[in-house]
Amino acid sequence: GLGWKSKYGEIDPAMKGALLDWEVVGGATTDADAHSGRQCLRLVHTAERAQTYLNRRWKLKGGEQGAMLDRLKGEVAYWYKAVSAKDASLWLGVIPMSVDPLENTGAPRTGIKVPAEHVGDGQWHRVTIPYDYTGNPKVKWVHVSCFLDGSAAELLLDDLEFLGAGVQPITNGGFEEVSPDRDGTREVVALCHKHGMRYLAYYWAQREPKSVGEAHPDWRCRNSAGKPTAYYCVNTAYRDLVRDRIVELVKEVGVDGVFFDMFHTRADECYCDACRAKFRMLTGQEPPPKQDYDSLLWQQWVEFKYRSIEEAMLDFNRAIKAANPEAALVVNTWNAWVYGNTHNTRNSIRVIENVDGLLEETGWYDVVDPSFFAFPARHNFMNWHLAGLCKGKRAFMWGAASLPGWLPLPPLEPRIRVLTMVTNGAVPAHSVPGRDTLKTYLGDIAEREDYFRGSRLAPWCGLVVSEKTELWYGRDDPKERYVKGVYGAYQSLLERHLPVSLVTDRELEVGKLEDHKVLFLPNCAAMSDAEIETVRRFVREGGGLVATYETSLYDEHGQPRETFGMADLLNAKKEG
Repeated sequence: GLGWKSKYGEIDPAMKGALLDWEVVGGATTDADAHSGRQCLRLVHTAERAQTYLNRRWKLKGGEQGAMLDRLKGEVAYWYKAVSAKDASLWLGVIPMSVDPLENTGAPRTGIKVPAEHVGDGQWHRVTIPYDYTGNPKVKWVHVSCFLDGSAAELLLDDLEFLGAGVQPITNGGFEEVSPDRDGTREVVALCHKHGMRYLAYYWAQREPKSVGEAHPDWRCRNSAGKPTAYYCVNTAYRDLVRDRIVELVKEVGVDGVFFDMFHTRADECYCDACRAKFRMLTGQEPPPKQDYDSLLWQQWVEFKYRSIEEAMLDFNRAIKAANPEAALVVNTWNAWVYGNTHNTRNSIRVIENVDGLLEETGWYDVVDPSFFAFPARHNFMNWHLAGLCKGKRAFMWGAASLPGWLPLPPLEPRIRVLTMVTNGAVPAHSVPGRDTLKTYLGDIAEREDYFRGSRLAPWCGLVVSEKTELWYGRDDPKERYVKGVYGAYQSLLERHLPVSLVTDRELEVGKLEDHKVLFLPNCAAMSDAEIETVRRFVREGGGLVATYETSLYDEHGQPRETFGMADLLNAKKEG
């Protein structure tokens, strides 16, 4: 997203020839006239446009200063030439902005309208505009602006300056600097390496410009009706394109790895010719057209989609490590909050076996299902679960202090969430509204770094979270049938201050357990014979066992057994 100049695609047009530090609508630089230097800014307004304007570079509700000024008191000087105006207003001045940033502080704008006698006189005029917003605590930054509205107008601007104590120059106030075609990714790589930081390039996966789909329609994912979706399929030659791109990023651009966002499976997808052919080769059958939890073919189809993503991740990881053995691959995965989603079916927990780290998004809990379980445990569980999946690898957790349309959080809550990430073994990847907030987060972490560095959760109680049970026993309502029981077990252990760490059904399947004292299986209904044997061996060797409700009463496909698979361990039998 930074305008990387790749031999595999065009640079983002927004990165070409941008006027440094200014946002301009209805204008451009011109060398036909200037108050000083070679060029000035020419604004041309017509009735077809509501407003023609100039602001400092900024991002609406982005929580960042951008190129706005942080001097809340001072004086701004403009040089202007009013070429023409017909039933129009030409305004110059300063706009107070909040930390959001928005113009919602309650403070008025400070400025002047260009006098009518200056219009068309052919002269450059200078105006100074004093302002003072220090008495309003809601004002965080100020815009230096110009607005034209009405029927028609033309205005030239040049040599904008900030005056007063503690001068902060208005960068490019002379409008002389226009950025060349940039390669933003190389810029960030150089900046990070200068400060001893590793940089993983963000890659929005399975999305492409329209031209790619037009040139390669066979690369598009398709739904069960045969219609193309917005995504691209990793079982086609599209995988080669992605591999070539990320190798170029690592080998030639110098990034230290790649972060894939949105690389996951979807419910009604993978019906392209390539996926159909591959599935037929593996199973001898056509993909099932609709969901059917009682069909083993449907389960094979879901597993096929999971394995396709994992195979692609392994392919990509091997490729970038061939270019740089230290390169890292991280993928966004949704394993602790997308339960029974009708569109996105997330990734399997097995994806961690093919990458160097995972990222999850705890912030979505605020909008997806905030009542899912008790608030204090909510974010603890996600971080604990993520770190447990990533044993020995990086676990990154994203959250947001607040986003448009989301639940706004009081300042202390995001700080608690950041420390919750660290406490449970995850690396905070938390969005921040500004540098002051970032400094606070980093300070909180630094105070505790000595206690957390190199630490891990004590393997006393191993709480088993079963993907098979969620998928094949939970069926179309995994939250009610299974997940809430897991959350309740976790919360009870947390509130009793008992050491608890994650055990997955994958670990039981392959017989890989840490040195736990006790295993807790909250309604782990769907279990394979291999999982049951791992639990038996654990108990034979002196481990404790707690199991609830229908644990082991179903096989790994969610099909009911005649009796409990662990009847001998539980001394229990099925009745009724």
